Amino acid sequence: MKVTKTRTDVLKDEMTYLQNLIDVIEKEEVLLQCPKVKEKSRERYKIEAESSELKNRRLHCFKVLGSIRYGNARSHGYIRSEFEKKSKN
Repeated sequence: MKVTKTRTDVLKDEMTYLQNLIDVIEKEEVLLQCPKVKEKSRERYKIEAESSELKNRRLHCFKVLGSIRYGNARSHGYIRSEFEKKSKN
């Protein structure tokens, strides 16, 4: 697979180019043995792991905030349970 560097300043094109370049490097065992490639590969995996951890923390925060908001809305009478709805009718 030949990877050609993009000549545009479009972020999507750059990202596609870089992903294709990574795919080519990962398929070539000889390239994976180069010290600079190994170093960059380790850096990439560290960044991906940190990014994944941050996404998980963010998701957890949204879940907690959502449950707090739901609880507050319910305690202020904005949300009623099915039982409460039936008993008022």
